[in-house]
Parts: sequence; structure tokens; C-alpha cells
Amino acid sequence: MQNELNTASTVNVNKKFSGKVAFKLYDTYGFPLDLTQDVLKEKNIEVDTEEFKISENAHKELAKSSWKGSVSKTLHSQIFLLLPQNTTETNFVGYIALETTSSIFSIINLTENQELKLSNKILPHSKYIVVFEKTPFYAESGGQVADTGFIYNKAGEMVANVIDCQKYSGIYFHTIVTHSIEVEIAELLTLKVDKKLRNKKVSHHSAAHLLQFALRLVLGDSVIQQGSLVNENIVRFDFSHNKALTTAELQKVQDIVNTIVYANLPVKIQNMAKEDAVKAGALALFSEKYPAVVRTVLVDNIKDSLIESNLFEKNITNNTVAEKSFELCGGIHVQTTAQVGTFKIISETSIASGVRRIEAVAGESILNNIMNIEQKINEVAVIMGTDSGNIINKATSIVLENKAVKKNYDDLFKPYYNEMLSSKFTIKKSTLKHFLLPHLQPFMQKSIFMEIFQFFF
Repeated sequence: MQNELNTASTVNVNKKFSGKVAFKLYDTYGFPLDLTQDVLKEKNIEVDTEEFKISENAHKELAKSSWKGSVSKTLHSQIFLLLPQNTTETNFVGYIALETTSSIFSIINLTENQELKLSNKILPHSKYIVVFEKTPFYAESGGQVADTGFIYNKAGEMVANVIDCQKYSGIYFHTIVTHSIEVEIAELLTLKVDKKLRNKKVSHHSAAHLLQFALRLVLGDSVIQQGSLVNENIVRFDFSHNKALTTAELQKVQDIVNTIVYANLPVKIQNMAKEDAVKAGALALFSEKYPAVVRTVLVDNIKDSLIESNLFEKNITNNTVAEKSFELCGGIHVQTTAQVGTFKIISETSIASGVRRIEAVAGESILNNIMNIEQKINEVAVIMGTDSGNIINKATSIVLENKAVKKNYDDLFKPYYNEMLSSKFTIKKSTLKHFLLPHLQPFMQKSIFMEIFQFFF
């Protein structure tokens, strides 16, 4: 313990004693922070209390997750405690670039049983968590899933696939799966985001903002976001509302979003003081913790577009929020609303008391959704013995035929059924089974026939 206090490397560039080491003294040796501060005060050295608190919180999250039995959720806090003292926050350049070159801060070997070990190299056909000096990869946050992509060496050879990116205390942890090339920690690498997947996620994220705007217009400003999921396939938006939306309301919401999309309005990004942004009307999630300076996403002049499309008077019940979509958001967005692409709601359900969920698709995902529906229609058509163009007529014919058959059998057996219920009807079971079973077999799931059969057998 005395060695820890005397080691010069525990004093950082700000001439403060490492908060990580101070926490280690407390966690490992039971040496309280205030005593560490008293000992160092004689040497005119302060403890980095902010770093101490970060390490303490990481340890608490680790203990909490371990208690729940979820090993995977403990990784980010475990890794944080493993990182060298000189590790700084990752420089995220993904707002303006999809590709960058970067050096490696740390390589953490992730074994099959999720044991973590620091490494000096990346070996082929393995799984690692890597911390880079800078990155274009968006870390999962605010409902938007993480970017995925590729890592190349100086020779242009693909070294690994990035399959996930998580952020903890300003540090980005990239989960990678390596190919056949070995990489030393000192090598300079090129990081490249999968552009096609990023664009789909961005389209859905901006669509989520426009969806919230439209819901508040149609249902009122009591609508508050309760959660969201944005990935390359879908946008899922949870919101407060006490009843199911009608077909007309869903159509209104969808029309409003598409009107804004087709208006090709600019999406404006601006960093602002949090208090100023909220005073200006920016929506924020109560469950989120925001820094003093926040990133805002604004689409304004919406009301004019709705009026031009004859949607304003017909659809709007809340004029006070009709001017703009304005939110605090650290996610990545389109530059103009037209880049969202056509918007389509595919479901609206209840997930809890007073909470509804809308799932929707936009852009290229709409085509995928249509193709899936067509495939299901074709499969149903084959089962019904017809083609997809005649499926409605065929379904109508089957329903009418089944109704007629049911009525004929009900008329035939209802007198006997009533007698059975009154205990006046007697017959040998084996005889009845032999007589009725061939006739009832196709209809055992219908009406009174199952009751008849179960009554005897």
C-alpha cells in the first residue's frame, strides 16, 4: 500500500494523485479516501476525486450486474478498471466522417468465458474489445443501436469486423472479430463504418423524431416518449397514451410525417446550453442525464408545409406544437427530411398501462417490408389452392362455404343435442361413435360438434 502512495506514476499530468489508485487503496486495502488525502496533503498533492467517483461507480455497477447474474453487462465497468492510467476519452468523429485513421489505446482479449486480459497484439480469428484514440463508430445510445463496420491495416487488408460499440465514461469500447492478420498495438489502423447500415439507422432515427412530432399534433402534448429503438430495420417508439389509436388517427400521423419528409426541410444540428435549449422548447427525456452543453436537432417551418398540403386544419388538434420538431439528442440524423424516405406505420399496440408502442419503417426498409408481405400472401395462396391475385375471392368463398356447412350440421344435430342435455337421449356409445365419427371428423373444431363428441367419448 505504501508503494502505491510513493509511486510517481500515480500522479497524472494535472499533478493529481490517480483516482483509480485511490479507489484501489480503498477497495483492496480498506484505506479511506479522506486518509489518502491527508497523507498526500503533506506532499502538496491532491487526489483526483472525479476519477475516484468514476471508479467507484464502475465498481458499483459491476457488483450490481454480478448480483443479477448477467456477466455480459459487467464488461464495460470491468474494462474501465483495467485500462491504463493515461487512457483519455475517445475522440468521436462520426458526426462528420464515416472513416478515420487511429492508433490503439488498449486491446482487451475477450475469451469464450468472458474473462478479460490486456494484450499487446491482435491475433487472427479471435474476439477483442479495443479502445482507439478516435473513432467514427457511433456507440449505442438514446435508442439508436451501435454502428458496425470494418478495420484495415496500412496495406489495405481487412483486419477485423466491428460488431458492436459501447460507450462508458466517454470511452468507446469496440467489439471486434478478427480475420487472418496479426496486428501490433502500435500499428495505425483505418476504421470504416458500414455506410449502408448507418444510412438506414439514421433514416429511422430522424423518422422517430418526426413521429413524436406528429403524435403530439394529433393526440396532444400529453404524449411523452417512454423509450425507443432505432436500427437498420425498424423504428420502435413507445409513448404515453391511455387508449389505442383509431385507424383514422394512425393515418393522420403517417400523413403528417410523410408531408414533412416530402417537403425536404433542413435538419439543423446545434450545440446549446441545456437550460437555453429547454427554454426554447426542446423536448428532453426525463430518464436521461444531459451534460451542461447539449446537442439539439431542429426541423422548423413545418406548419407551412402542412397548410400547403391541406393537412393543418383537418389533422391538427394541438396548434401550440405545430411549428417545429425540436429535441435534445446525441444521435446521428439526416441532413434533410427527404433523406428519411417514405414512412409507413406497421403496428400500434399496448405494452403497459397507459403506454403505447408504434413500430414503423422508412426508406429502403419499406421495400423489404412489402416483399415480406408479398411472400406471406403467396404462401397463403398456395395453401388455399389459388393465386395471389384471387386470394380475396377464394377466402370469401371458403368462409361462406364453412358457414353453410356449419348451419346444415347445426340444423341436423341440434334436436339430438338438446335431448342429450336433458338426459332423455340414450344410445350405445360404440354405435354412435361408429356412425358419427366419419361425418364429424372434418368439423371437430366447430360449434357444437366437439361438445357432442366429448359428451360420449
